[in-house]
Amino acid sequence: MALALELGRSADADREMRALWAALERVAVPSLATHVPAVRPHVTLAVVDDADGLRRAARALRSLIDPCPVELVGPALFATDPPILHLVVTPTQRLLALHGAAAEALDRAGVEVWPHYRTDAWVPHCTLSMGVPRTRAGDALAACLASPLPLLTTLADPRLTDSETGEAASL
Repeated sequence: MALALELGRSADADREMRALWAALERVAVPSLATHVPAVRPHVTLAVVDDADGLRRAARALRSLIDPCPVELVGPALFATDPPILHLVVTPTQRLLALHGAAAEALDRAGVEVWPHYRTDAWVPHCTLSMGVPRTRAGDALAACLASPLPLLTTLADPRLTDSETGEAASL
């Protein structure tokens, strides 16, 4: 079972993201609004297979995570099959330092982070769709570009989320 360390966003940005999810659904792109299990708008700092290890490291992680202002600047696609649509989060020094501190704490705890979430590979992003049909990619990008971007928000409310069940617990 994979467990993720994720940060939620401010209420205003949460509403904007849910509106963007709805816009994607209107152009026949499955968004996280209809994803099973249900998820909240978030930015993931780490994903691990060692759920127990991540839970044991929670106390150390909690002391590292302070609210972090960020800007979601525009849509992009990860080149997967099917493509994953996301909003790019500007990788500020503060955000990268937060991510680096969390990664270091997990490393010290002996918890191995998935390769795409390691400090040398992590791309800060907020997922919009886990699978954009290739024939709908243009519509998906157009829906994103019609939304009010960039979005300014503060990342906070760290949670540990089970990717299979959607169960989340505050850090």
